[in-house]
Amino acid sequence: MIGNINNMAGFLIETGRYDEAEPLLKEALDMSRKFYNYDHPHLARCTNNYAYLLDLKGKFTEAEPLYKEALDMRRRLYGGYYAELNVSIINMATFYDNQKKFALSRTPSPRSYQAEHEYPQQLFSFIIREREKAILEYYELSI
Repeated sequence: MIGNINNMAGFLIETGRYDEAEPLLKEALDMSRKFYNYDHPHLARCTNNYAYLLDLKGKFTEAEPLYKEALDMRRRLYGGYYAELNVSIINMATFYDNQKKFALSRTPSPRSYQAEHEYPQQLFSFIIREREKAILEYYELSI
């Protein structure tokens, strides 16, 4: 059920209907917090999705702690550089970059490398690690 709510909200976001998506994502997050323990992949995904929507709506002060929560949770869940963790890292980097808080443009975009399959997985992992280190160091995030 939570997945269906997330999917519907995702459709609404893709069609620019942010105000309609917000209560759905808030409901999915509330349900996830109720049904799952703190470190659960579905809860991390719901937290990240809700932060993303708030970010799109310009509610940066509300989005930032949720992005951090999702990133922290995924670090505890997956350790290393698992794809779900990379999503949180990229989202947080984009969040800060969009606010012009930090010039992340100095670091190549891992999405472009991955999407084009031009570079081996080792380089992709290196880029993710470097981008993560830059974010963590700049914002003094402890994970």
